[in-house]
Amino acid sequence: MLEPPITALIVDDEPLSRTRLRVLLEGEPDVVIVGECANGLQALDAISARQPELVFLDIQMPDLDGLGVLDALGCGEDDDTCPEFVFVTAYDRYWKRAFEIDAADYLEKPYSNARFQTALGHARRHVSARRQRREQQERQEPQEQQASPAPASPVPARYPTTMATLRADRASVRPDGRVVVEDRSKATWHFILADTIDWIETAGHAQVRLHCGADTYLWRRSISGVEQELAPRGFLRVHRSYLVNAARIIAVKALHKGEYAIVLNGDTVIDTGRTYRDVVARFLDAA
Repeated sequence: MLEPPITALIVDDEPLSRTRLRVLLEGEPDVVIVGECANGLQALDAISARQPELVFLDIQMPDLDGLGVLDALGCGEDDDTCPEFVFVTAYDRYWKRAFEIDAADYLEKPYSNARFQTALGHARRHVSARRQRREQQERQEPQEQQASPAPASPVPARYPTTMATLRADRASVRPDGRVVVEDRSKATWHFILADTIDWIETAGHAQVRLHCGADTYLWRRSISGVEQELAPRGFLRVHRSYLVNAARIIAVKALHKGEYAIVLNGDTVIDTGRTYRDVVARFLDAA
């Protein structure tokens, strides 16, 4: 019996990288491309809507990076609720994460056509094994139902069906103004009033650190994504690595070349970047 083609999604913020993957995949008769995405948020929408079996996933992307996509989906090793992944990145430091989720392969840019074929071969085997597990499960389900009848219930989709579900699973700003931050190491969710956050800084790849008085919390979000969510609540991007709560500013000191030093409650001082001096100037004009 002829196997159906593998449905594949391409996720990369670089147009040339997407084009190369598309050209290579279009030459494979057993693969059908179901979409292309330029960032992680688009990828979450596409994965939910199109249910691809295989995702070629870039890591460093704006808004939401590849690791953020994996966290949003809750992917782990031997997890058939997620698609198969081939990491495609210019960096070699994400091997551990790829191993943790049992990724089909890891393509380090630039890669040769031969290396791509090797990765695709690994992906084919992963998809084939998953299909076999699913078929076996489907054969067993009628037998289990006959042995122990149960009320009918809707069959869940392979992946969450809406972006609202995905974002709620990760962390977001609730309508009541609280930020929900998951601490997976302690299986704990922290509900933090946005108004109590003094300032926010980047803390490694696709993570930020929330400073709330003497307490700090790690939030797996890009600082650009946090800026979009918290700007309506009075947070200012004053540096590529910092957001500050305008309500916590107690002084602004002019420095040389149009830069500023912002003093917050608790005597925290944050130097602004030149790129963001207009943000501070507008804040001062509105004072």
